[in-house]
Amino acid sequence: MLQTITILTVVALGTIYGDYMIKLASMSQRGLMSHHLLLGATIYGLTAIGWMYMMKDHSLLQIGIFYSCTMILMLAALGYFVFHERADLKQILGGALAIASVILAS
Repeated sequence: MLQTITILTVVALGTIYGDYMIKLASMSQRGLMSHHLLLGATIYGLTAIGWMYMMKDHSLLQIGIFYSCTMILMLAALGYFVFHERADLKQILGGALAIASVILAS
């Protein structure tokens, strides 16, 4: 289980970094020609290797729930701390429900 958590964390962090690069590309005048987009897309592709290893021992449902919750919380933190985006009550409640889904699925 520790191996799965480690792989999931690496995959989530890789995806977050890919999202960060794509966000920078979206803010750039170069857009689709931005090196940030190419880097973000490459990182997304590499995270598929981690998914393959997690799928060997766990169902898609288990991985999907844990991954989705991790991504929701990490992306919310990235938006808040790096891009200074604000969360409203509905978004905070959505994050709390994501955590509740992990607890219920465990």
